[in-house]
Amino acid sequence: MLEKKTDWVLADKLISKDINLPQKTGSRSQLTRDGRFIDSPSGIIARVQSDQIKRKAGLSFDREWYEAQLKVSKHQLQKAVELKIKETDADVERLLTDISRKHLEYLTEMGLRNSDQREEALERLSDQTATRIKRLQSKDWPEMLMEQTINGVIELHQRFFDKILAD
Repeated sequence: MLEKKTDWVLADKLISKDINLPQKTGSRSQLTRDGRFIDSPSGIIARVQSDQIKRKAGLSFDREWYEAQLKVSKHQLQKAVELKIKETDADVERLLTDISRKHLEYLTEMGLRNSDQREEALERLSDQTATRIKRLQSKDWPEMLMEQTINGVIELHQRFFDKILAD
C-alpha cells in the first residue's frame, strides 16, 4: 500500500528505461495517429495523391460554402419577393379604396345633379301645364270641349310627371 508520501518509483522506472518520447515539431504537414507523428509524403506518387486529396477537400469545401451562400441568397430573395408582394397588395388596396370613395362621391354628386334636373323638369312641366290650362280657359269654347281638352292636358301632365319620376 502506498503511504501518504508521493511514490516516485513509477516515475523513476520510466526515466531509467530511457524512453524516447516523440517531439512535436510544429509542422503543419505532420499528422498524428496513435501518438506517432507522420511526415508529409516523400515519394512522387504519394505527393501527387496527397495533392489530389487536398484539392478534392478544397473543392468540396468551396462547393459547400457556395451552396450555403446560394441557399442564403435564395432565402433572402424569397423574403424580399414576399415583402414586395405584401407592399403591392397594400398599395392596390389603398388605391381601390380611394377609387371606391371617389366613385361614391361622383355617384352622389350625379344623383344630386340628377335630382336637381328632375325637380327642374317637374317645375317646367307644371308651369307649361298651368300656362296651357290658363290659355284654354280663356278660349271661348263650349264647356264640354273645354273640359275634355283640359282633362287631356292633365293626363299628359300626369304621364310626363310619372315618366320623370321613374327615370
